[in-house]
Amino acid sequence: AKEVDDLADLEVAGYQSTVNSWVDDFRTRCLPYWEQFFHETPDNFRNDIRFFRLGMVCQYLDLELGISYRPEQRDLTSIFYTDPSDLFLNGVIDTRLGTCSNMAALHVAFGWRMGWPVSLACVNSHFICRFDDGETAYNVETTDTGRAGWSCRTDEDYLADIDIPASALRSGSDLRALSRRELLGVFVALRARHTCDVGKCRQDERKMLESESDLLL
Repeated sequence: AKEVDDLADLEVAGYQSTVNSWVDDFRTRCLPYWEQFFHETPDNFRNDIRFFRLGMVCQYLDLELGISYRPEQRDLTSIFYTDPSDLFLNGVIDTRLGTCSNMAALHVAFGWRMGWPVSLACVNSHFICRFDDGETAYNVETTDTGRAGWSCRTDEDYLADIDIPASALRSGSDLRALSRRELLGVFVALRARHTCDVGKCRQDERKMLESESDLLL
């Protein structure tokens, strides 16, 4: 993100500190209290403390921090991401409003700090947070917030609702937790998306070529 002109002055350490403080608050203040509800009625939560804890992160980000999807973008069928903060973590941290790319990335950053096996996963051009410990997998729909609950859809749910090409499933590009290297590729591609959209809006061929170099990378 810092290689985007508008974000060149980002103080990354400050954002890291903010997320660290959120996770510390969640771990020490909220989770110990909330987990008693799991132990009282575990069958309400698939009898799986992992599922419950993932949901509690959704609750924390939604109810405690007020993070939600950008309302003006929710029903759009196409968009130009000329504001890079709509794609990267600084945007959702600064404004508490996000998109599938930075909201899902925030859940991943949160989960890493908790020591959980989470990563981004692709569902066509949409991003989710996927938990996969080799025994079970959960798909956290990070943009489905605001109703004091959380959304955790199965692979079958997505396949029934979204036309995901068979080649995407065979190659493992979709509905699979991405590796750290693949995550970096996704973030570079998001930068390319921003640069390309700026070029289209400005009819700036230089920007279009700049986005191509990121896509090649």
